[in-house]
Amino acid sequence: MTQKALIVGLHEAQKSHHRWISRVEELVKNNLPDSPLIESSATECVLGKWLNHEFKSIDRNSKIFNSFTTVDTLHKELHDIYLEILSLKSGRGQNKMLFGFQRIVLWWHPTLSISSQIKKKFHLLKKKSEELFAALDVLEGAISMHGAQLFKYTGKVFSDEMVQRP
Repeated sequence: MTQKALIVGLHEAQKSHHRWISRVEELVKNNLPDSPLIESSATECVLGKWLNHEFKSIDRNSKIFNSFTTVDTLHKELHDIYLEILSLKSGRGQNKMLFGFQRIVLWWHPTLSISSQIKKKFHLLKKKSEELFAALDVLEGAISMHGAQLFKYTGKVFSDEMVQRP
């Protein structure tokens, strides 16, 4: 894989995750049930698959490794928030997420309904998504800047400078 191919893969993963966020937004705004088009697992979506695949080829001592780790962490947190939204939508998360003082507040303020909790979680998801896309931009810049220094030589992973041209 070349450095350019790595960046193209990153762009495809970003586009896919933008679509994922749009689907989650539609689900929340229209109060729809869970959709098979929305991967709940961070390892099943296009970005997760790309991260898992490319992470293996990145040298842990490279300047990009921390950027990959940041993106991976934010991505997992994003999917965790989505799972919390699904839990609230199904009613399973209602008791789990409300304890002590929160339960008392909900009793005194019925406006803090499940739908408002879902909306709050969705706003958190959008904020986390913005952080993720900013981290992806940093990752792309690091890939562009550091080139061949990023990769472990495995016999199949190359930067553009390492590819011999006839």
